[in-house]
Amino acid sequence: MDLERVAAVIRPRSPWEAIDLGFGMVRAWWRPLGAAWLAIVAPAWWLAFLPFLLFGRPGLGLFAAWWLRPVFDRVPLFVVSRALFGDAPSPRQVLAALPRLWLRDLWAGLLAQRLDTARSFDLPVGQLEGLRGTARRQRIALLRREGRTHAVWLTAGCSLLEMAAVAALLQLLWMLTPQPSNLYSDAVRAFFDGEAGRGLWLAAAALSWAAFLLVEPFYVAAGFSLYLSRRTRLEGWDVEIAFRRLAGRLTAPREGERRTRVRTAVSILLLGTALTSLPVPARAAGPPETPAHAIHEILAGRELRTRETVTRWQLRHPLQRRPRPPQASARWRLALPAALLRAIAYALGAALIALLALLLVRGLRGWSWRGGRRDAAGPRLPDAVFGLDVRPESLPADVPGAAWAAWQRGEGTAALALLYRGALAGLIRRDGLEIEPSWTEGDCLAAVRRGAGRERADCFARLTAAWQSAAYAHRLPAGEEVERLCAGWRRSFGAAGAAGAAGEAGVAA
Repeated sequence: MDLERVAAVIRPRSPWEAIDLGFGMVRAWWRPLGAAWLAIVAPAWWLAFLPFLLFGRPGLGLFAAWWLRPVFDRVPLFVVSRALFGDAPSPRQVLAALPRLWLRDLWAGLLAQRLDTARSFDLPVGQLEGLRGTARRQRIALLRREGRTHAVWLTAGCSLLEMAAVAALLQLLWMLTPQPSNLYSDAVRAFFDGEAGRGLWLAAAALSWAAFLLVEPFYVAAGFSLYLSRRTRLEGWDVEIAFRRLAGRLTAPREGERRTRVRTAVSILLLGTALTSLPVPARAAGPPETPAHAIHEILAGRELRTRETVTRWQLRHPLQRRPRPPQASARWRLALPAALLRAIAYALGAALIALLALLLVRGLRGWSWRGGRRDAAGPRLPDAVFGLDVRPESLPADVPGAAWAAWQRGEGTAALALLYRGALAGLIRRDGLEIEPSWTEGDCLAAVRRGAGRERADCFARLTAAWQSAAYAHRLPAGEEVERLCAGWRRSFGAAGAAGAAGEAGVAA
């Protein structure tokens, strides 16, 4: 590993700054990274999913594509680690190195290391350092003393970002849908009921694949930068790089500096020869100098006889701190359990008061504010919902017959409005469905899906779509569709609707 060729500034960084450096690596080297990612990993993801889809197990296909992510992550790590040292590989080079990348420690990466929440931080140890077994565990234990927590948060953040990307793409599809529909509830209901077809599973796989392609390279690069920051702190890479550059400047001087050094060396040699050739007067050898005498001469020197005047302000009567009595610590130790017990008692009292208040509210829910018990008939039923009259006396005895007659007279919107009002009136009066007067068609449909049966909810959904198209878009359905709506209304709301209308008439009488 040639540290002098590194393309980033190697220095100690905080973990969050290291994660930001990883995101910057993806932005800087997106061309080789994106080419290898789209040419190798994207098709491999679909190869892991499509066989299960063809054999009728699409859920297992999505699980298999998710489980193979540690193997897919080795490709962006290979590209980023090479690009960091100035050798960004091409897709052909990545493809040539693919067997070694994917087959090395394959079972360990898919079994023992798969559910590790800091796998992006540990992946370079096995792939770049080539460590296995005990050596790998010891190396990871050393690296995890600092940085593992941030790697776990990185995994959680990228997972949430991927889920947000899936939700955003699904919302985009819903916005581009030409007809009003409840895409979220329909898709979730189909999945939970086991009625999702291959098209719906394929759409879910496409959304997951797109979110995976967008988020995963940033996740791998950020884990790699955390690994680099940790190794920089442990091994002093920044100091090593500085010393290497300094040594390079000293071992490769310029030509002018070399000539100057030669001239200086020759001058020193000549001067030394001249000095040694001069006669030196002889001096008698004196007694050897003792250490005490040498110390006395040094202390008597002018350098150590410097004086300095320092002026500072001081209170005449300085404040004296009162000493803490020795019993204070013991008093605090006794007061702490008492305060804790007092806090627990206050919390239990507050919980008891809240429980009594809740029971009181539940008990008084059936009482009116003016005194006395509420009417046993329950809340007052609405007479109109978003402007449509849903009173039973405003409807004919045979709602689908009257609607079909209005359709034949050319009153298409009135016919659909009559069917829709009749369905709402039956659901409110007969089934006891709670609908607010300010609700929209979508709110009413959601309430019917929650409180009515499957067949009745489907019929009401088709009727709602036809009514909205006629009322707001001025697009009437075909005659066959209106005939099917009348027949469906008679099956879902007919017999019971007639009984409900008769009951309402009797009450009115």
